Amino acid sequence: MQFPIHKLEIRACKFFYAFINILGDPDYYTTFDYQIVSKFNIRAPFDVPDEAFMIKPLVADGLKDVSGIIEYPKAFE
Repeated sequence: MQFPIHKLEIRACKFFYAFINILGDPDYYTTFDYQIVSKFNIRAPFDVPDEAFMIKPLVADGLKDVSGIIEYPKAFE
């Protein structure tokens, strides 16, 4: 069975994204191998519960040398 998150990941790979980050229910997204971003010294640009801000590499070493604050397009402001 393909979940909507899988479709999102496939689409992100087609655009050569190295990782994808999610804000959502950790009990749900950890089942798809998402991890808390703070483990990677990454932060959100806004206040968010640590356990709900997650990330997943889409390629080998997709999080290598990645740290800092995630930036979003202006449409998300």
